[in-house]
Amino acid sequence: MTGFASGLLVIFIANKKHIKISNYKIIFGVITIAVLWEVAEWLLLILSPETALTYDIYSSSIVEAVSDVVSNMIGRGSSLLFVKS
Repeated sequence: MTGFASGLLVIFIANKKHIKISNYKIIFGVITIAVLWEVAEWLLLILSPETALTYDIYSSSIVEAVSDVVSNMIGRGSSLLFVKS
């Protein structure tokens, strides 16, 4: 869902400002946001484990972190198909 929303947000902002943006830039933007989010979750777990555990804001394994990034990309692809149809 995050990938879908961030993909739509990038497309909306680009259209609102009349900016031509390629699919590759959208993909790069969504990947960047997803990876930065996973790093932020990891840092929160390292720096403030009580907060991360209380609010369940962390990836329990590298597999989960990678699957989060992949699901963001699938969501981004869905947003592109949604906009093009």
